[in-house]
Amino acid sequence: MMRIAIIGGGLAGVSLANLLIRNPRLEIEVYESREFSERGATVGLSRSALTALERILPAAVDTLVEKAGAVPTESIRVMVGSGSNKGEFLFEIPNMKPRISVPRAALLKELLAHLPEKILHANMKLTSIEQGISGVAVTFEDGTTDRFDAVIGADGIGSYVRGHVLPGQEHSSPAGFWDCWAVFSSEKVRDSVDEQYLRPGQQYAFTADGALLLYALVAGGTMVQALISSVEHEEERREDRKRKLEDDDKERLRRKWNVANGIVECLLSEPSLYAYSQHEHKSTASYCRGNICLIGDAAHASTPWQGAGAGQALEDCVILATLLGGIDDPKDVNKAFQVFESVRTPRCKQVIQSSREVGNILCSQENYETLDDWRKALQWKWDFLYEFDLEEQEREALQALGRSIAA
Repeated sequence: MMRIAIIGGGLAGVSLANLLIRNPRLEIEVYESREFSERGATVGLSRSALTALERILPAAVDTLVEKAGAVPTESIRVMVGSGSNKGEFLFEIPNMKPRISVPRAALLKELLAHLPEKILHANMKLTSIEQGISGVAVTFEDGTTDRFDAVIGADGIGSYVRGHVLPGQEHSSPAGFWDCWAVFSSEKVRDSVDEQYLRPGQQYAFTADGALLLYALVAGGTMVQALISSVEHEEERREDRKRKLEDDDKERLRRKWNVANGIVECLLSEPSLYAYSQHEHKSTASYCRGNICLIGDAAHASTPWQGAGAGQALEDCVILATLLGGIDDPKDVNKAFQVFESVRTPRCKQVIQSSREVGNILCSQENYETLDDWRKALQWKWDFLYEFDLEEQEREALQALGRSIAA
């Protein structure tokens, strides 16, 4: 029996646990520093993410629509929100079907429902990791200690485990954008927003100089989730990555859009509205060290401009679970982790770079002479995300693991 500790009880850690508990040779424990919960309203899951999720949670789409309030999304239509071309159609993100948007908390709840309570440990803050010849020893704030054959850091962008794998490289860095979001009743905007911009199953984005408005109907059309993302200037950055939007900030934002003003006004009328700095890992030298490995945002946090962060974490889980299922001896754990790093790093790096580039393009309205020039800059940006073959990467990973073990 091989013992594995998963540090982090968010979507990445709990998804991986759902896969690993099916392996009778593994004993799994999941530790979360707080209660098991997720911050944020909804997460978008596109084709590649849903392919991975179907492996983790069988019949995932039907289950999430039925039990978790997921909403199928037809497409995201990007429109020009200000200037001489205001109201003009710019771009429709292609190849989106199937895609769903699901409340983060509801998705996590559904994933937790399939795990035995005895393996879930809340309010367990990790304070020490020590790796030795007899395994990896972990110590928690309450004094609890244990030893495992492997430790997997799924503890997010502020990962404690990352600091052990990559001493001196544990911190993420500002990506150059911030965002704020709110959820409010759709009745508040039906009289001020054209009906063509409030269709169920459709997401809408309106550009502005240096910013983007994104929104969609949720909760059966009764609510609107809206988000503003904007270029972040150095003087706006805070150590804790958030700042309260003051009245003068809101007034500057109101002047950016000449359409969908009802959405903008409802979002900005929230009394306690915070701007959260978008961070990323611009480079990560390694995802593993010995028998310790990083997945999800702990390994490769990216900006949300292509909605691919959650999908990368789910793909990580499938590949890593496949590799751990391909070994019988704890001495081969590091080989599995090294193969995981080698097959996942190129794609994850591409996502980080591409997402930042898309953010810059969408927030660069004044840099393009014509709408066609702007469209061309966006045209192929999503292809590598949707054309990804998860099964092919699994085969590649297993072949590489076989060669490593045989060597």
